[in-house]
Amino acid sequence: MCEFFSCIATKDGKILFCEDDSHEETIKRANLKDNSHDFVRIEYTPEMGLRVDAQSIPEWYERSAHRIEDGVKKLYQNVAPAWEDYKKIKAQALEDYKKIEAPAWEDYKKIEAQALEDYEKIEAQAWEDYKKIEAQALEDYKKIKAPAWEDYKKIEAPAWEDYKKIKAQALEDYKKIEAPAREDYKKIEAQALEDYKSRLQQIEGCVGA
Repeated sequence: MCEFFSCIATKDGKILFCEDDSHEETIKRANLKDNSHDFVRIEYTPEMGLRVDAQSIPEWYERSAHRIEDGVKKLYQNVAPAWEDYKKIKAQALEDYKKIEAPAWEDYKKIEAQALEDYEKIEAQAWEDYKKIEAQALEDYKKIKAPAWEDYKKIEAPAWEDYKKIKAQALEDYKKIEAPAREDYKKIEAQALEDYKSRLQQIEGCVGA
């Protein structure tokens, strides 16, 4: 499991768990009272063994400790394969999404960068032209600068608009590719989770939502 397998052992002999791998979620779904001494929280991994998460262990648990621990180990063996399958499906779906999203983002960046470079070339040349005219017409500054500035704006403005249009279109193209890829990933992950939960429901002791 993720770090440890979490379950609840009850005084009446049940071992409860859920796909959330959370003590609190299992307690909530089973309608157990959190301040009750009729159940204990258990954590288990094959490497570290079994641990009872409680300040004090009740007598009823100590009397049935071997039976409960055997039950937890068997339950873990049933749950672990389903959990591993879920992780593999989720990981593959995420990997597939990234394969689609990454090149789409790279294409967007290339188009945006080229559009910006084209704008900067046009703007730079227009600015140089403006400066030349402004310098030559310094003595007649008011008469020459105004039309020169207007010329600059006429050149710069459409170039900037072209850049913005290209950038916006590139971003839309990226979103069209990324959005369905993300939805496919979410659908696959959600179905994998449902399959995982369904498999757990077949195992005695699983507390459903």
